[in-house]
This record gives sequence, structure tokens and C-alpha cells, in this order.
Amino acid sequence: PLFLLASFVLLAFPGPGRGTKTVLLFLTVPIMLLIALQCYQSRWGLLVGPIYIALAGVVVTQIWRLVPHTTTARSIAGVLLVVAGAWFVLPPAANVFGNAWRQYSSEKIAILPGQALHLLHRQMARAILDDANGESIVLLSSPNSSCILSALGGFRTVGTLYWENVNGLEAAAAALNAQSDQEGLDRTKKLGITHVSLMTWENFIEPYFNILHQKPKDGVTVKKSFAHRALFERTIPVWTRPLVFPPNPISKGLNQHVLLLRIAPKQSENEIRFHLARFVRHVEGKPEAAIPMLEKILESAPESSLARVEYAEILAGLGKFEQAVDELIRGLKDAEAPIREVYVANFTKGLLSAKQYKPLAKLLHEMVGREGTSPGLLVQAAWLLATLPDDEARDGAFALALLDKLDGSASGNADVLLARAAAHAAKGNYHAAIAALDESPFPRVASPDQKRIGEALKAAFQQGKPFVNQ
Repeated sequence: PLFLLASFVLLAFPGPGRGTKTVLLFLTVPIMLLIALQCYQSRWGLLVGPIYIALAGVVVTQIWRLVPHTTTARSIAGVLLVVAGAWFVLPPAANVFGNAWRQYSSEKIAILPGQALHLLHRQMARAILDDANGESIVLLSSPNSSCILSALGGFRTVGTLYWENVNGLEAAAAALNAQSDQEGLDRTKKLGITHVSLMTWENFIEPYFNILHQKPKDGVTVKKSFAHRALFERTIPVWTRPLVFPPNPISKGLNQHVLLLRIAPKQSENEIRFHLARFVRHVEGKPEAAIPMLEKILESAPESSLARVEYAEILAGLGKFEQAVDELIRGLKDAEAPIREVYVANFTKGLLSAKQYKPLAKLLHEMVGREGTSPGLLVQAAWLLATLPDDEARDGAFALALLDKLDGSASGNADVLLARAAAHAAKGNYHAAIAALDESPFPRVASPDQKRIGEALKAAFQQGKPFVNQ
């Protein structure tokens, strides 16, 4: 405004020439037009900055020409010019570079809320891309989130906040504020939407509603809107599939609730129950509430391995280890070896941590040794079964049977020899246990750490005791 006022004064002043006044008019007219457009829509103001810079260059030089050519006048004008320049330049510069410099120069880096918000959107975009698994994505979200997610994820969005996208904004407003599940489904199908992203930051649900319904209508409220019910009341429509995007340190630090949905109108009732159960467990943090949904699935589809494994994980988390192992064994009976081994490894770690040795022994008996089991898992399972602290759970015979499944090339491996020695001792054959360490390649192939373990094993064997791995 100050530069505009100064330009009007210069236009009325006889000092500047015609060319200068023409340039001033050429710059002030677009600025006045953009200011008028900014009153209609604020984002037009983004275009004013470069023109103001050009106007400042003309106005400052013309004012300097009008200053009397005396030392005192030029000195005073120079000081005023420096002060005015600092007043205009320093605050924006501090705003742009100050935080970045403080982060760069600080030993302990703390991200700013805006930076954290973009990191959170990056995680959301990654989750959507992973769920799509290479398929085309059309996302429905709030205006600002749409811009960020589309830039980070490289997919199409509906309703980004740009003035040339009025139709998209109207479509997004209508879809997010659909007053019934059927209306919401119809609008998302019409727009080709595949995913919906909602979060408490600038969710735009209520502003959209107020734009659409400027006059009150009976039975039409923002609380009945599809997006409001989904985000704030966790009422998930049956034609959507909630993605597992649990709260993380960034979302908690920003106090943001995030809800990601996939449009899936053709899913079965059991699919709906399964994905809701996973959502309730992982996102809402209520595993007990997921149990009835999974049990309902298993009643109608006992062969559902996904539901049974999910059920087993929840039971283990609740401390029902024996039942959890039984369910896991049933769920993985037809699983391929790589998938089976991942779950066995995870459960083994949890059972060891909880000192549940008998359920662990049962799991290893049932799941290890099947066709396709990797050599690494055979050795690990043999070692565990031979060294479990529980006398009833320890099983040297089965441990030896697992090691016998290894091919001949593994016979000289130090870990295999340690496991074989521990297995012989678990059977009570201490002579064979000591021989497995002394009369084998073990002394030559073992590392220093493995040799220390070997010495501990022999010390136990010489006392007539099996080695117990605490």
C-alpha cells in the first residue's frame, strides 16, 4: 500500500518524465486489479508480490532523484532508505531463513510443526501407494491435504485448493458431505475415487458444508456428513476398507487423527469384518474389540488363515499363549515356507520373552521341519529345543532330527555343531555331546564367541547337566 500511495503521488508530481509515469501506470493498474480479485478470492494475492518488487524499484529511484543534491539531505535520505529497507526486508528474511538457521546451528534438531505435517503426509502417501499396489489412484481429501498428498505420492486427487479447480472443489465438497452411505458411494463412484484421506488438520468438512448449504435444511446437518461420521465418530461405511495407519510419534505430537480408506463396494461380509478387526486392533488400540469380529469370521469360514493368524496374534498379546499357539498352527497349516517362518520367528521371540517354554516347544514341533524349512530355522529351532530351561519342554531327540535334515555341507558349521552337542546332552548322552565339540571341525571353524559358548557347554556336560540357555 505504501508503494501504491507513493506511485500515485509521483504520477501527480511534475518531476517524473512521461516514460516513468507510463511505467508506473503499467505496474499500478495490474496491482489494483489483483487486489480487487484478492477480495473475491484470497489466493490471487500470490501474484502481486513480483509486481510490487518491480514497482518498488521504480518508486525508490524516482524518490531518490527528487532529494536535493546536498550532503545533509542525501545523508538523511540515505539513512531513511536503509531503515525502510530493513523494515521491509528483515522480518520476511528472518521468517524464511531464521528457523532453518536455528535448526542447522543447533546440536539438538527439533522439527517445526509445518515440517512434521509434511512428514506425516509423506507417510500417508506411502500407505496409500502400498495399498494400491501399482493400481491407479484417485484420492478424495481436504483441499490442502490433496495438494500435499498428490505432490508426494504422484497420484490424482479431487478438490485441490486452486481457483481453476472450482468443479473439483464442488465435487469434493458434495462427496465429503454426503448425507447417507448410499449417496456417498454414488458420488465416489461417479468421480472414480479409489481412496479417501481424512485428518483433523484443515479437514474442511464443515466449511464445505456451509458453502453447499448456506440456508438451513431439515434433516441436513454436518454431523450426518459421510466424512464427519467417519473421522470423528469412526462410523466406517461398509463400502470402504479402512487402511492400517496407526498413530505414530509425528501424528501424536501434532495431535492429529488420521483415517485412510479404500473404496471397496464389492467386499464380502467377512472381508468387512476382517479389515474392521485389523483397524480396531492396530489403529484404535482395542484388540479385545476385534475378537468378536474374528470369531464371527471363523464360525462361517474356519479355513480363513488370515483371520485365524490375526486372532492368534491378539490372543498372544492378551497372554493366552497356549490358545494362541494352537490357533497359529491351524492358521499356518497350508502356508508357504517363507510366510510360515516369519510368523514362527515372531512368535518365538514373544514366547521366549514371556518364558512360555511349553507353548514354544509345541510351536517348534508342529511348524519346523516341514518341507521347505530353511537351514537357518532348522538350526535355530534345534538349539532352542535342546537348551530350553523347562525340563518337560526340552527335546534333544527332536532337535537332532531337525539337524539331520540339513545337507552334508552344513555338518562342519560351528552353529550346527553347537546345536548338535546341546541336543545330545538334552538326551543325556554327554559323551557324544563333548565329542561333537572336541572331535569335530569345531575348534577350527568356530569364532572366538562360538568357542566361549562351546566352553560353557562343555563345563555343563562335564558336570552331567544339559546346557540351559537362560
